[in-house]
Amino acid sequence: MENNDYLGKEKVGKLLVKFAVPCILSLIRSFSTSQSGSPPAHSRSSVTTMAQSNTAE
Repeated sequence: MENNDYLGKEKVGKLLVKFAVPCILSLIRSFSTSQSGSPPAHSRSSVTTMAQSNTAE
């Protein structure tokens, strides 16, 4: 099991870099994909919808 002692011992700045930066980058990526009009790669409903539309033709 992973040791989480660093949460109480690390400096706040280091913890912000470790947790906030990846979160912000994922938010930017999510926003940019939603603005481009393409569905995100993990969207299962869009894949199902596309498969249903292809079989209806």
